[in-house]
Amino acid sequence: MRAFAATIRWSFASALSLMALALPLGGTEKYWIAHEAELIVVGTLHPGIGYPSFDGWYETGTISVDEVLYGQRPPAQIYFRITLGTCALRWWQRWMPPHFIERFTAKSLWLLRRVDTHTWEPANLCDSGCRYLSQRAEFEHYIRLYKH
Repeated sequence: MRAFAATIRWSFASALSLMALALPLGGTEKYWIAHEAELIVVGTLHPGIGYPSFDGWYETGTISVDEVLYGQRPPAQIYFRITLGTCALRWWQRWMPPHFIERFTAKSLWLLRRVDTHTWEPANLCDSGCRYLSQRAEFEHYIRLYKH
């Protein structure tokens, strides 16, 4: 049992390290996802189901859109998916402690690109596409300067 607990701790530490590598750093890197985004909204994620595919594990859900900061106004709810495996992103909800789950299901900024006519994904596949609302002013400034 002790070896199992150590393996879990090591796996969790590895996942956190990978998350740190995938986080935007600053300057240009911080806004690259905004540069790539076709749609930037304020909204809330409602998790759906996960399923395996040949290119990784997919997590799905819907985002209830409250405001559009950039892009054409989508429906009030948009379908969202994230592929885990593309960049060894993050452990997602099924393995995350509740405080990590809350991070993604709280009202947030979502920086997205279109997958098809009904589905959106993170604008950068090595990223969740989710940002804290506290960063809104910074992204609005970037949008005013470079996206319009």
